[in-house]
Amino acid sequence: MRKRISIFILIILFIGGCSIQNQKSQQKDKTTTRILYKWRLDTNGCRGYRSIHAAIYIRDSIDFIDKDTSYIYNLLGHPNQSYERGSFMKVTYTCNITCKNNKVNENIDRCYLNFLLDSNKVSLVMISCE
Repeated sequence: MRKRISIFILIILFIGGCSIQNQKSQQKDKTTTRILYKWRLDTNGCRGYRSIHAAIYIRDSIDFIDKDTSYIYNLLGHPNQSYERGSFMKVTYTCNITCKNNKVNENIDRCYLNFLLDSNKVSLVMISCE
């Protein structure tokens, strides 16, 4: 009898743990979807959605390694800059931007979410600031 109760308690704890884990996963998915949606809306960064915090979240939460440019563009929209030389490509999204009258203030430092690709496969995702 005691053994059955212990097994029953373990089953309840396991189901409860799975439920909590599922809720955390769903919450992360919602957060990621919201950040990516706002990122795509903010093409020049003047809406404030392309913050350094959003860039760090994107870099750390999504596995871009070995993905191609279409994967990046589908998630983040068109880049602010891209550079291609042979099989090497750099795709750059500007973030942490300061604007005045919906125009980017060119005299203020900003940051970049960079994707380095070789043969159209992401090999490195990094954030740089000036």
